[in-house]
Amino acid sequence: MNRPMSEKRRNVTLIILVFVFFIFGPILILSASGYSIMDIGSIIKLNLHKTGGIYISNIGNNSEVFLDGKVAGNSSFLERSILLQRLSPKVHIIEVEKDGFLGWSKEVSVYPNRVTEVRPVLVPENITAKKITDKNLIATISKILLKKIESTISTSTGVIIFEDNHTVLSIINKGNIKIEWLSADDTPQYMCLSGVCDPSMSITLAEKVTDLEWHPENSNGIISITSKGIYIVELDPRGSRIINKIISPSDLKLSSFDKAKLFEYKGDIYLKTADSFYEIIFSNEANDDAE
Repeated sequence: MNRPMSEKRRNVTLIILVFVFFIFGPILILSASGYSIMDIGSIIKLNLHKTGGIYISNIGNNSEVFLDGKVAGNSSFLERSILLQRLSPKVHIIEVEKDGFLGWSKEVSVYPNRVTEVRPVLVPENITAKKITDKNLIATISKILLKKIESTISTSTGVIIFEDNHTVLSIINKGNIKIEWLSADDTPQYMCLSGVCDPSMSITLAEKVTDLEWHPENSNGIISITSKGIYIVELDPRGSRIINKIISPSDLKLSSFDKAKLFEYKGDIYLKTADSFYEIIFSNEANDDAE
């Protein structure tokens, strides 16, 4: 038969439990709130440091993420985004590598008790422009292009290429790109760094932009064309804006892309030159035939 605990032992046990609760309870609460314990070697003086996080979204499967030069995680078929937690509030270097794609890197500032989102625009190494020869497809996409041209709106400052209830995409005077977000809910996080959202941005390339389309797979990117090339332009200006030239006129045996047009049809991007139509293939293995 177990002897009942004496009153003295009960009191000692209670004091120990209360002591443990007051020591470790706040630590657990702070840890759950985003704090980390720095310099644990000092038992008397705990240096508590507020932390933040970075959410890298929509990077597909089999992408490898690096934080300040060290592997931080891998995406999968089920988990195509990665959350990095408990990061010190400072500028971190995020890199994403994926087989068959150009490397992506950006400096991202982390703020206390806040998760910063980045949406990398990953660019395939092998982007091609396939000439369209199917007469039925040419007839169809010619109507799509005509509809885009007819919906283009000229203003005192330029030309509105695209407009819906969320965004306006324009080419303003001197061939610069302008994007406007029509509500605070639509404005991306990277336009709200100072606590007040800036509802518009302008982007200047080295050459005059003549036409635009949204990136077919990432709303953080646009496809632009100048006389000297077609470019993928990432909108996020943090660190430095990433701009990749994907097709040159010489790739199609042309001297320039003067008067060429870009347009979208069923999620694909097409190019119209003076006398031909092309489909831009955003993949590492170009299809044998354009559908």
